Amino acid sequence: MLLLRISVAAILLDSERRLGGLPSALLHGIAGLAFVLSFALIIGLLTPWLSSLTCLAIVARLLYSPSVEIVSVVAAALTTAALALLGPGAYSLDARLYGRRVTVVQTRKEVDP
Repeated sequence: MLLLRISVAAILLDSERRLGGLPSALLHGIAGLAFVLSFALIIGLLTPWLSSLTCLAIVARLLYSPSVEIVSVVAAALTTAALALLGPGAYSLDARLYGRRVTVVQTRKEVDP
């Protein structure tokens, strides 16, 4: 999970780096926001929310700039969606703050007729 969080942060920083055609002040604001979001994802803070936001940003980038490689954008969106659904993992700030959640599936008891 730690490697997945790091890869999503790298995808976010890479997609921010490739933006072009925007005013300089807006690019600096986007770069700062991407850095803060990436750092929060790496340490595992609010992982499901931030990875969902990252997934939306990647899809918006696809809609904003149709000249991007569609395969890489789809792979990035699937990676961030997987992180949003899986959660932060054991080595994260979320696990420290809110506790680890483990789902235990019990076997079905047999019923006598």
